[in-house]
Amino acid sequence: MISRPTGLLLSLALSLGTASVFAQDANQTAKPAAAPAASYSSDDVVANHWEVFGGYSWFAPNGRIGTTRLDNSITPGFAFSTSYFVNRYVGGDVQVTYHNGDREKFTGLTAGPVVRFPIAGLSPFIHFNVGGQRLNPNFTKSDWGPEILAGGGLDFAFPKWEHLKLRIAQADYVYSHHNFFPIIPRTNLSSAELSSGLVYGFGPIYTGPPPSVACAVQPTEVFAGEPVNVTVTPSNFNPKRTVTYSYQATGGKVSGTGASTTIDTANANPGSYSVNATATDGHMKIPATCNASYSVKEWPAPTVSCSANPSEIDPGQTAQITANGQTAKGELKYAYTATGGTVDGNGPNATFNSQGVQPGSSATVTCTVTDDRGKTASSQATVNVRAPKAP
Repeated sequence: MISRPTGLLLSLALSLGTASVFAQDANQTAKPAAAPAASYSSDDVVANHWEVFGGYSWFAPNGRIGTTRLDNSITPGFAFSTSYFVNRYVGGDVQVTYHNGDREKFTGLTAGPVVRFPIAGLSPFIHFNVGGQRLNPNFTKSDWGPEILAGGGLDFAFPKWEHLKLRIAQADYVYSHHNFFPIIPRTNLSSAELSSGLVYGFGPIYTGPPPSVACAVQPTEVFAGEPVNVTVTPSNFNPKRTVTYSYQATGGKVSGTGASTTIDTANANPGSYSVNATATDGHMKIPATCNASYSVKEWPAPTVSCSANPSEIDPGQTAQITANGQTAKGELKYAYTATGGTVDGNGPNATFNSQGVQPGSSATVTCTVTDDRGKTASSQATVNVRAPKAP
């Protein structure tokens, strides 16, 4: 015949087992719809090194002290435990329990190994502890005796608070031995203990693929003052968390802190540079870095070609001067000089006047352009002034 504590434990164990199997099936069913392999998935469960539990505890002692039967159940009670896990699964815990019954009080202090099985949203666990139990009946002296505790439970992780869990239930079988000699012979107790409460974890263990980022710049070559566009693509970060970005550029100034930003190269000298990006999960504080290279080129000097039409004129006539200037950026300023005669104009087109040029000679017109950065270029055209025909 199954005793009352054993029956309670078996019933709860069956319930916990069903919940665990259901959670595993649900997790497996959801896998095909999960994010791509490069993203954080439910298999990459975040566990904690430390877990602290506190909550309500119900105790059902089974046995006698001499001829006196113990309380059927003790409802006022609490349980407290601290666990440390060396990895995602295995650790050790220390548990303290206190139950204040009508005729006796129980205080337990045990420690031992604990094994958990974290899955998406749930964390079943089992543990085996040994220690001591203080039994204080109201009809005789108190006694400290050895205690063995074995059982398990099921924790539910709140979706929005990864540090906080609800211990749905913890069910333990408790064996203890007491000796009230010489008043009462020694006695062995087989009891059931059920607990529920909150678990707070800290010291996260991340077992998924490490977060990473990829950097890209466009264009990879710019002239000083032109912007460089930077794009950072993160992988394997928890999609529930916000990823923050920071940048450092060896040439130019970065503006913006998002996944896409720009580099202002206005004050950068010609040369090769790089930008370093760091992405951080706001919760896990796991950084990932990348870098990309770009170069700043010196603006080329402007160019100009100069022509005269016609290139040969009679004394006193004029010729049209055309300056064809080219620049990579900005506008050009035009200026003209001549070795003889005069040039009138300050744009791409000007007029050469041969007044004052010796007939039968030539004049050289110089076309000069200046860009926004003060760089210049020059070109020349020759205008021949014909000598008068002999009578």
